[in-house]
Amino acid sequence: MIDILDLEYSSKGRDVDISEPILSYLENKYNLKIVRRCCYKNWQYYLLKYKPKIVFIANGIGSLHHFNIVKTAYYLGLKVVTHLSEGDLSSGEKFSSFSAFFWGFNKDEVLYEDLHLEWSQKNVDLAVQYSGQASKIKLSGAVGFDKYILLKNYFLQKEVFLNKYNKSSFRKIVGIAGWGFDVFIQESLGIYRPYEVIDFFSEENKRNVVLSKDLVNELLRETIIKNPDVLFILKQHPILGEECYSEFKGLYEYTNTLLLKTEEAIYDVINVCDIWGAYESTTNMEAWLIGNKPTFLIQPIENDFNRSGIAAGSSVVRTGEDLNAFIEEYYEKGKVSSFEQLESKREKIITNMIQWSDGKNHQRAAEYVYELYNAPISRKPKLNFYLIRIYSRFIYKKFTKQIRKLLRLTVHNDGKYFDAKEREEWHQIYLKAIKDFHK
Repeated sequence: MIDILDLEYSSKGRDVDISEPILSYLENKYNLKIVRRCCYKNWQYYLLKYKPKIVFIANGIGSLHHFNIVKTAYYLGLKVVTHLSEGDLSSGEKFSSFSAFFWGFNKDEVLYEDLHLEWSQKNVDLAVQYSGQASKIKLSGAVGFDKYILLKNYFLQKEVFLNKYNKSSFRKIVGIAGWGFDVFIQESLGIYRPYEVIDFFSEENKRNVVLSKDLVNELLRETIIKNPDVLFILKQHPILGEECYSEFKGLYEYTNTLLLKTEEAIYDVINVCDIWGAYESTTNMEAWLIGNKPTFLIQPIENDFNRSGIAAGSSVVRTGEDLNAFIEEYYEKGKVSSFEQLESKREKIITNMIQWSDGKNHQRAAEYVYELYNAPISRKPKLNFYLIRIYSRFIYKKFTKQIRKLLRLTVHNDGKYFDAKEREEWHQIYLKAIKDFHK
């Protein structure tokens, strides 16, 4: 038996940045035995093999696999801990992301976990209100944002980045985060509806978003042409489906642009930029945390849709002239007055969104986990139809996979984002960072 089994879909990135600081802290302070595995490969077997006292997963509702892990562990009598990958929860008649980001693939709308950690007090209040499970929901702060303090010496540096992409002739870098325009455009064309979150936009909001895509594209094109000495990094949205629906379409043909998809972690990209912006993106807050980098939002249509609360902390640009002026002011004066004037708003936004930016959210979370670790289990394993179905499917899948191998047929790679060696590398990086931080 081990103490904690951590199951994540990737071996680095967002969810590992949530789980690993917590796990490394527990290892360092309490000497807990922890095993890290991929949530898409053999998780049913791992639950039975290791019989962990706690199953930890950064996002228990991010996919059906994630949710099945939580529910299966619950019926096996194991303690379960979850966090949230996306924590900008809101409620109200016009826009509510609560159901999409809190319940996700948990269509049962039952908290099967024993401990659920939330980003902010605002989120805790919403979660308790909608779930009625006050005893299971605790405020830790957004652990994933601790990396901006814990790993500040590990981020990619500008010179290294420029040499890597053969762009060493540039000294000025502006980063643009892509947005999910493709979702709205394809929905408007009747192609498909991939995300429930789109339901929280009014028809007018959807039209405004669709119209904004080409306006943003032209605004960026104008700015790129006017600033040949500036490298514009176009960071594509990680789940963009069709490039033809992107606001970056055709812009990567210019010599002073660089299109990045998933080649680099978002915090590395932000770190090498002088300025950061987007049509709409929570990464603007990450730019503040990394180094108070000036941020802008491109809003060609006024009151286009109900934006995230993070939006209030960035300067708004409506035209190419506005963005060009923003860039010129920064490189002439080293700051942008319109951005500086929003400092107090940014402080409130950070508290409202992630509660604390002191780098200690992982510690708060870990102490709650350790408290649960020492608590008696409140239930016994319960064999039921759900468990029978889960394990029957697992056995059938393993059997058919072996048959396909024997027949030399293509076998689907369930864990394409997870590499055990890479996962261990990030374990060691965070373990050292945790030890240094808590000296």
